Amino acid sequence: MSKSDLLERPRSESAAGAVGTVVSYIRDGMREGWLVPGQRLIEPDLIARLGVSRGTVREALTRLQGEGLVEFERFRGARIRILSRKAVIELNQIRAVLEGLGARLAAERIDEKAMAVLRAAHPPFQEALHDYTAYNKALHNTIVRLSGNDSLAPAIAATLRETFRLQFDKTLSTRESRLRSYAEHTGIVEAILKGDAKGAERRMIAHINSSTEAIMQAPEHFFSK
Repeated sequence: MSKSDLLERPRSESAAGAVGTVVSYIRDGMREGWLVPGQRLIEPDLIARLGVSRGTVREALTRLQGEGLVEFERFRGARIRILSRKAVIELNQIRAVLEGLGARLAAERIDEKAMAVLRAAHPPFQEALHDYTAYNKALHNTIVRLSGNDSLAPAIAATLRETFRLQFDKTLSTRESRLRSYAEHTGIVEAILKGDAKGAERRMIAHINSSTEAIMQAPEHFFSK
């Protein structure tokens, strides 16, 4: 989004909209690979590029820090958060258990209404491929929601799932990776629809472990020492 686009917006548009613009810009940069783990986020550069105030940039960076996407270094400002390989593996181990639980609970309480919701969240592959990142996020969130456990979503967020999705989207976005992911999703969905709680849990854990293995193939600069 250009600076002129922002300047032409109505004055009535809230400051929250400007904060959202900065957040989206950084998220897009992480997803598309032109902002990489460890890269510094220079406030004057963001202000000049996006045509927003210093306060807006700082609020956006603070929000992203809360989401685990950005970290602040003393005397150096903000940078894209960078994790060690060990931390990535450990966080995904926790996530696998939590999302496995979500799939098991969803299978245990599945009914006709929930079946319709789950099927809608898992369209044919070619349709999902139009925006696979959005599809993937929506399906996982749907399963967590269908679990009926309101504490699961914040617990999963604490494992930095969103950070991994953005930072490693390039690594996980090959057609081969998406075919594998979609096939694993299909197995999870089928198990939930059948009410196979143990099978749904097992398949979800295997799916997240498979994603972790793919993330480990990312270049060294994605990880801290």
